[in-house]
Amino acid sequence: PSLQHSDLAPIAAATALPESSGDVRAFVVKQHAKAASRKVLDGYTEFVKQYELSGLLFGKVVDSPDGSGKLAVTGPLSKTVADLDEMDAMLKNVLKVEPGDLVLCAAGKREAVNAGLGRLRVKLGRELGLVEKSSTKFAMCWVVDFPLLEFDEEQGRYFAVHHPFTSPVPEDMNKVLEGDMAGTQLTGLRASAYDLVCNGLEMGGGSIRIHNAELQQAVFSALQISPEEQQEKFGFLLDALSFGPPPHGGLAMGMDRLIMILTEAESIRDVIAFP
Repeated sequence: PSLQHSDLAPIAAATALPESSGDVRAFVVKQHAKAASRKVLDGYTEFVKQYELSGLLFGKVVDSPDGSGKLAVTGPLSKTVADLDEMDAMLKNVLKVEPGDLVLCAAGKREAVNAGLGRLRVKLGRELGLVEKSSTKFAMCWVVDFPLLEFDEEQGRYFAVHHPFTSPVPEDMNKVLEGDMAGTQLTGLRASAYDLVCNGLEMGGGSIRIHNAELQQAVFSALQISPEEQQEKFGFLLDALSFGPPPHGGLAMGMDRLIMILTEAESIRDVIAFP
């Protein structure tokens, strides 16, 4: 079910943001509805505000009072969808909840939604004992498909998320080389960047660098760096790239983070020489 036509003000405002920069996301805390008092929920709301979210939408999952076997929610989320069948389908098929679960939802700019809900999820995982601390079990993953560029509203232009020398993924290279892209296309470009994560902590990160002068100039142009400024600031690099260097990249590892996990330390400051 889609929330694009929801009349609830925070969701309507998020879906109306320009260049598809808005987002609506949620996560479920299993069987936490009863323990989540108003005071607790207000605390969650204040927590996410530090990540530029205006607030937090919540819903406690209950059986529909009409005895139909459908699911419903109490709280602000009950106003997201007026149709009871559509609400039931969203709860069962999208969120996969059951009575007693707590749904926490945020709407707004994508960066704020991801940061606020992401940090709140980690906070609740630790506070509710959902994260197992262990120096013998390791859950590893790669985080990929980072955005190549992000839009700064104050300056009215795009900036590189990592740095302007990060290569786009191969599938997006032609889009960059073609130029004259609309804002939504620029926002959708992906970087050949990657993070290695262990037990929820970043162990290392890196990227593949641009090794083609034409592509590097196209990225500079997307960042509104004029050809004259490109030559003035980066002429040495463009000249070097014109000689055809091979593809190259790297990965910087954080050994202190690894030692923190192995010693079950609470903070990275406990394992580095000069905190």
